[in-house]
Amino acid sequence: WGGGPGRLAGIVLDTIAARSPDLYERLDYVMIEISPYHRRLQREELRRHRMVRHAEADDWLNEAGEGAVIVFSNELLDAFPVHIVERRNGELLEWHVGRDERTDRFVPVRLPLEPGSPAAVYIEREAIVPREGQLVEANPGASEWIGRIGKRLSEGAVITIDYGDTADELYAAHRMRGTLLCYRNHTAHDDPFAYPGEQDMTSHVNFTALERAGREAGLTGGTLRTQRQFLLE
Repeated sequence: WGGGPGRLAGIVLDTIAARSPDLYERLDYVMIEISPYHRRLQREELRRHRMVRHAEADDWLNEAGEGAVIVFSNELLDAFPVHIVERRNGELLEWHVGRDERTDRFVPVRLPLEPGSPAAVYIEREAIVPREGQLVEANPGASEWIGRIGKRLSEGAVITIDYGDTADELYAAHRMRGTLLCYRNHTAHDDPFAYPGEQDMTSHVNFTALERAGREAGLTGGTLRTQRQFLLE
């Protein structure tokens, strides 16, 4: 899901073909990718594997969930859009986007967190209590993503690799500015309003929320491991 240039998929399929040819012949390998550019790269990278096909997310999620399915994602969820919430003078405020007419630049506009909004529901559900002056990110899309996959699977596993941590660490006192970072020309900064359309934006995944959403969707037995632990095992 979100396979980028397709190199991970190629390595997985090459390894299965070498170690278990019978399994390789039975595989159906689906790439879910919204980027036409990356779809083209994936077709080129994976043209030696005839069982690879592309599918739209909703189409795949609505397919009959028969047989074992393994869902891979690598650095996908940390790129999902997030809501920024800040506590100021005891009140929870959500960042919105405004425009400074004098400079013709995007600027943050802080408005009271609206009850029932996606950010407010997430903050309440995950029992997040920002400190005075602290910024936190809410990523309801990541929880919705794993919830939809959990309901689709009747048998199998979800393996998602990402930058993130548990809620206790993400919202600790030493993270007063949150985790949102922007990258442009190999340089990192924390201004999401700079260089609109010309920078990558990312924030850490809340694995506590992700595990809860997975359990609610019927996924069981999962463990949170560092990449080092995963590779060693």
